[in-house]
This record gives sequence, C-alpha cells and structure tokens, in this order.
Amino acid sequence: MGTAEMQNFLHQFVLRICQDPVFRRSLRYHPKETLEAAGFPGHLAPEQLPVRHYTVSVFLDAPTLFGFEAVTSAELTAAQIPIELKLALYGAKPLAMVHGQEDWLNTLAAWARANGLVAMLSPDEFEPCEDENKGGYVNQVTQCYPARAGSGRWRRLLVSRSSQHTMLGWLSLLFGWDHLLGRLFGYPACCAKAFDQRWLTACDRYQGDVASLVLQEQSPEAFVGQYGWQANMLGRYFGAEIISHFPCDLNCSATMAVAERLYCTYHHFEPEAASAFQQALVGTYIYSKDQGVFYFPEADLAETDLAETDLAETDLATAESTVEASVSESQRLGHSVVTLAIAGKVPQSTTVETALFKALAAGDRVTCQGGTLWVDGETFEAQMISFTQAHSDSNAYLSASHPTSTDVSLSDLAVALPASKRATSNNFGANNLVVAAT
Repeated sequence: MGTAEMQNFLHQFVLRICQDPVFRRSLRYHPKETLEAAGFPGHLAPEQLPVRHYTVSVFLDAPTLFGFEAVTSAELTAAQIPIELKLALYGAKPLAMVHGQEDWLNTLAAWARANGLVAMLSPDEFEPCEDENKGGYVNQVTQCYPARAGSGRWRRLLVSRSSQHTMLGWLSLLFGWDHLLGRLFGYPACCAKAFDQRWLTACDRYQGDVASLVLQEQSPEAFVGQYGWQANMLGRYFGAEIISHFPCDLNCSATMAVAERLYCTYHHFEPEAASAFQQALVGTYIYSKDQGVFYFPEADLAETDLAETDLAETDLATAESTVEASVSESQRLGHSVVTLAIAGKVPQSTTVETALFKALAAGDRVTCQGGTLWVDGETFEAQMISFTQAHSDSNAYLSASHPTSTDVSLSDLAVALPASKRATSNNFGANNLVVAAT
C-alpha cells in the first residue's frame, strides 16, 4: 500500500471512529473481528478497545504522516541505525519504534523506505522529561500536541515491513491503545498486561521508570538475584538492550524466547556485532531510583551463609563461594550476605554527581544482606542485580524457530550494515515511552 492509499485509509478510518457510534461500539466490544474486517491483525487486540473520540485532534496531511520525502539517508553510518530498525528490517520485529527530534526521524524514515520498509511519524509531538540521574534517559513526556510537519519537535517513528502493522501502531498512539501497541511490537501478552498495571504507579512514584517496580516485585532484598542476560532491562541506560519491554517477571519464559529470537536474527546478519552486544548485557548492576544506575561488566560476586551468624561478627572479606549463574530462577539469599568486589573498578554510570557514585568509584566492596545495601559500610537505598551469560546455540535456534530472515541479505541494503565492534542502540529516549496525561 502506497503512502497516498495509507493517508486516505487513515483519514476514512479516523472519521468513522469519530462519527459512527455503532462502529465505536463494535470496536470496543468486538475489537478482534472489527480490526480484522478492516485488514488489521486483530488477533493481537485485547478484549476491549475503548475510544475517547471526543479527545482526538490530529493532522492527516502527508508530510505530517510520513515526513518530508525529499530527505535522504545517504550519509548515515551503520552505527547510527538503531538496533530496533535493523531488527525490523531483518524480520525479527513486526513493528519498531524510536524517538527523537523530527529532523533525525525524517532521516531514519528515508533510510527505512530506501530499504523497503514502511515508515510513519507519530500523530503527536512532545517535549521529553529526563529522569533524574539517569543519564538523559526519558520515560515520560510533557507538552503533548497534535504533530505538525516542520515543527522540529520530538516525535516517534514507527517502522515495519507491513503497512497494516504500521498504520495500526499509529492508530494505537492516537487513541491510547497501549496494550495493543505493545503486542504489535512483539511484546509477550503477559508483559504488556503487567506494564498496563504498573504504569500509573511508576509515573506517580518513579518518574515513569517501570524498572523500579519490576525489581521491587521480584525481590524486596537488596540483592535481587541472578538472571539470564535475555531479561536485562537495565542495559538500556547504557545503550544496550535486546528487549524493548519491561518483563512481567525476570524469569518470564516468553521474554527469554523473544530475546533469543531477536539475538539470533541479529547474529545471523551481524555475528560480530551481535556477540559484542550480547556481552554488553552481561554484568552486575546497582540501581537506585534517584541516585543513578551503575554497571560493573566485570566484578566478582561472592556469597557467605549467615543463617545463624550476626553480620557484625562476620568478616565479609572471607566470602568463599562464588555465586553460580542461573537463567531459570533467582538465587534468593535471605540468610546470606552477597558481596561485590569493586576495588579499582570504576563503574559505567548514568551520573557522577551522586553520593552513591562517589562511594562506588572509591570503594572496595558492595555488600547486600536482606533489604540493606552497603558500600564500604555506608548504607544506600538501592538494589543490586546480576545478569549472566547463558548458553545459546544461535544457528540451531535460528534455523529451527526463526526462518523469516532468509529473504534479506546485507547486500540488498541501501545503507550497508557491516559488523562492528559494538552495536549501538537508540539514544533518543525510552523504547517504552508512553505519553503522560497533560
């Protein structure tokens, strides 16, 4: 479907929603059948799709919908292409979304179209609200208005191989169908549901950062546990993420499967870049809701059993047993002390201004017992979590479970995507960005 056809289709569809109460009721109570009748993937719809048609204000001219087609992407390098768009190109993601200023998104849209993808800009424009001490990371936005071409403001870019997926994603942004949007991105149903349940609390307490709730729900203890790299939701703060969603649970098997499929597809096309990317998701993180996020790629975790021993009577430096990696379950250490040796290892960090960063940069050891985290004796409100390397036979997984990428080769691309030492992710804000009410 060409852009003119898409523009006309969306115009008619939006008008019908806003003007036809019978159609709205059908969409609300029978979304699967109603969407499928319109040519959309209705099987992804939730039980209901309510429409607040009286709040809709949108411009449907071609430049606002698709960007300025005169823009070219000839000067883009491989490292500038967000991994989300690469995965959409390779057939691993049914729909991808990135955020940024309009000029940058116009350039990415031109790249997408040059490579046979369908690209649309979001129906809204906004100002990002940076999270405190999160390195410029964005989970919430403000000053949301109907988008107009040429404003230069922040927007979203939707990219897919399918015009139906792209248009339904655009409609989901317009009407606030967050659950459906998550399913279009390929998020597991359980995780999309959990995000809906956590979002308002995250906005109210944690600047919209759902990671805080995931960690707290996973474990109330300072050391959350060890999990497979596939569930790493904290690498996004440092430009590395293979999953764009927040897992419902860090042991979620559906999330593991999604991560493996995305990684294996990436590895099929760019093995060196994918391997480096996977390695960047392995390590230990210290997360604080207000003092920053800190990443130790290489640091030694150790455990001491204190079932009947008081912390003050124990020499933490004599911890003897190394914590073993576990993909299938968290290693809960209710009667244990977990230590992280950090002497001489300055962490990657989202801030260098907080007391926690300064303590970690100068400290020798992080200690966790129960709900308390210490850095050389100083207590901080934070949690520690480790993501470990898990065995994965990429080639076997790809051939058995994901044959959809075989119809695209790097030689077909208008912009070459050679393997690189380190793949870079979208640094224009959160992939789970949801518009806050204004």
